[in-house]
Amino acid sequence: MLYVFHTSASQPLRTPGFIHTESIGACLNPLGMLIDSRVLYRIPLSQDTGILFRTSRFESGIINEWSPGDEMFGAGINIEPLAIFNLWVKAGAYENYNWFGFGYRPLAGKNGPYHDTVLSEISQKNSAALRLSIAPSLKLKIASVIVADNFTLNRIDFLHEEGYYYEIRTALPHAVHDFDCVNDVIVLYEIKNGFMTGMNHNLVYVNGTGIRQQKLGAIVIKSSSSRIFTDLFALVTGGMYLESGLRKNSPYIAALCGFEMPFSPGKKPAIRRKTE
Repeated sequence: MLYVFHTSASQPLRTPGFIHTESIGACLNPLGMLIDSRVLYRIPLSQDTGILFRTSRFESGIINEWSPGDEMFGAGINIEPLAIFNLWVKAGAYENYNWFGFGYRPLAGKNGPYHDTVLSEISQKNSAALRLSIAPSLKLKIASVIVADNFTLNRIDFLHEEGYYYEIRTALPHAVHDFDCVNDVIVLYEIKNGFMTGMNHNLVYVNGTGIRQQKLGAIVIKSSSSRIFTDLFALVTGGMYLESGLRKNSPYIAALCGFEMPFSPGKKPAIRRKTE
């Protein structure tokens, strides 16, 4: 439904504590929206302010992801031993629901049509699943240039279904017991006053159907911090599908905004770089 990445510019707190992060994203082609809420306990792994350890930390807590068609509630762990690498793992109960007309939609097969007209004629229903995501990221900053590679492996297992269905976050057919891989290569140039701009290449592969999808787009990001919010950000990205069974050579656009806030805000945070 919505591809999201986040590049922010705030320093993690140097003492252990709870933080709250909230983000909302929306996109067109396909139409989608996702609200991501997290309450995490953060433990710095190093007090070294050097470039490799500036963001070193361990985080764990609860996560809720909600859209008009699905929801996941579970737990997450983030480990960032060095500023150039971090690993997110999250798992939980997942459900497609049809309250707003975007529920679980079975497909006749992995190669069958799944454009909007066909999807609108498929009977929708509620269906429960288990969802696991493993997401390692590598990032590097050289002068004003930031380069990152974000890889995400998603495993989704529906409990009472067979065959294939339309997975709403990738907007691609999946098997009911399936995994997909998403890889994003991001190149950003830091301008000034929290503004960054650059390019993103996104590749999706669905194992159970063998479907690949690629898109290339431009990005503009504005980030800042304050005494209350260790991070405030807004992001807009748009581009074209390079490879897709349904949307090849068609445009897309997406936007994301959000914040990070400690439960006991105090001193104004120092500045950091993070891509996740």
